[in-house]
Amino acid sequence: MAVWARNLAWGYPKHPPLAGWILAGWFAVFPTADWAYYLLAGLNLGIGLYFSFLLVGLWSEGEKQAVAPFLLALIPFYNFIGLKWDQNSILIPIWALTTWAFVQSFERRHVRYAALAGAGAAAAMLTKYWSAFLVLSLVIAALCDRRRGGYFRSAAPWVTVLAGAVLIAPHVVWLFQEDFPPLRWVATRRTSADLFDWLRSLSEYSFGTLGYSAVAVLTCIVLVQPPPAAWRDVLFLCDAARRMALLIFWLPLLVPVAVAAITRT
Repeated sequence: MAVWARNLAWGYPKHPPLAGWILAGWFAVFPTADWAYYLLAGLNLGIGLYFSFLLVGLWSEGEKQAVAPFLLALIPFYNFIGLKWDQNSILIPIWALTTWAFVQSFERRHVRYAALAGAGAAAAMLTKYWSAFLVLSLVIAALCDRRRGGYFRSAAPWVTVLAGAVLIAPHVVWLFQEDFPPLRWVATRRTSADLFDWLRSLSEYSFGTLGYSAVAVLTCIVLVQPPPAAWRDVLFLCDAARRMALLIFWLPLLVPVAVAAITRT
């Protein structure tokens, strides 16, 4: 498994380089052995759950905050699928860190959190270009918030952009020098104008997402038994801060659908 992971990260031009850099550093310290590979995968998941705990703590506290990582741990990506360390699993802690830092920078207008959000966004993009959907979703969530005026008048968003741009700039230069190998690979992906094929793909995406989260959702329903008022509060939030949480949850799931519909990809 360890050899497979190392070869995967270095051998595929379709992915940005961060996963390869992490593996190179990891196996420079640890032997190329399965136990070291699983240790890396477990540490990766643990960091992801930790930052998800911090993220939920921005809107909840006490046992409600503790429930979030518990339910996430019931989702396959956070347990046995996550033990296959690759470009997808590494996004778990990076997306959680980026989202947490972004919300902190939006709420506090603090340069430190803003820079961390930019660094996280750059790390996400350097892991997988799919992370563009996360970045776009965070921008949309900020624009939809009533407090956006104060945020965009502060230094925070511009520090985020600057930090991300500086960190990703060497990769952009490499892309131009090498004639965009990851993007050329993306261009080879099947694009279909057939509506039936696109709807089938959409169904796989939607029901796959529901399927992966089904155990966690059902566990929450059984243990909490939320009344109808709680469901209304979840789906139609009035509080501005918590509405941002709702947007940050749904947008990364729905924006890819919109892009796929436009491009028939």
